[in-house]
Amino acid sequence: MNKELIKSYMEALTSKRNELQSMVKSRIGQIAYPQQASELVPEKPKLSAAYPSCIGVGALLLILGLATKSNVVAVGGGLVAAVGIYGMSKGKGARKMESEQIDYAMFTGKLNAQLGEIHALAVNSWDEFSMAQGTELKRAIQTSSLTESEKDKMMDLAIRRSVIQFSMMDVLSALNQIEKEHNIQSYKDYCAQFENQYVGAIEQAYQEQLKRYQAMYDICG
Repeated sequence: MNKELIKSYMEALTSKRNELQSMVKSRIGQIAYPQQASELVPEKPKLSAAYPSCIGVGALLLILGLATKSNVVAVGGGLVAAVGIYGMSKGKGARKMESEQIDYAMFTGKLNAQLGEIHALAVNSWDEFSMAQGTELKRAIQTSSLTESEKDKMMDLAIRRSVIQFSMMDVLSALNQIEKEHNIQSYKDYCAQFENQYVGAIEQAYQEQLKRYQAMYDICG
C-alpha cells in the first residue's frame, strides 16, 4: 500500500465529480419550456390605398348631394365615406397575439420527472463508483504490509462512503407552488436554482470522500 495508489483514487474521484456536475448542467440546459402567450402587440396596419380615396370621394358626393338637394347622391356619398372610415379604423386596430394553451399541471409533472431523472442518474452513478472504489481499497488494504493498527484505521475509512444529499420532495413542493403562478419564467428561474444546489450537493459529497482519502494518504506515511 503506497501513497501513489491513494493518489490515483483521489484523481478518479475528482474526475467523477466533474463528470456528474457537467451532466447536471447539460441536462438542465436541455429542458424544453412551453412558450407563454404574449401580450397583444400592435401590428403595422395594412391599409389599402382605396380607403383614403373612398373618404375623399364620399365627402365630395355628400357635399354635392346636399348642395343639389339630391338625396341619392348624398346618401351614396355617405356610404362611400363610411366604407373608407371603417376600413382605416379596422387597419389601425389590428392586433396579433402569439397564443398557446399551457397545461401547467402537466408541465409541472413533466419537469419534476426530468429533475428526478437527473437526481437518479447522479446518485446511482456516484454510489456505484464509490462502492467499486471501496471494494478495491479494502482488497488493497488487506494485502498490504501495513501494521494491523494501520489496517484497521484504513479499513474504517474505506467502508464509509459519502452520498449525494438532496431532497426531491422539496423540489416537488417548490414546483407545485410555482405552478400556481402560471409563469414559465418562474420555472426557468427554479431550474437554474436547482442546478446550483445540485452541483453544490455533488461538491459536498466529493469533499467528504476526499477527506477520507487524504486521511488514508497520511496513514501511508
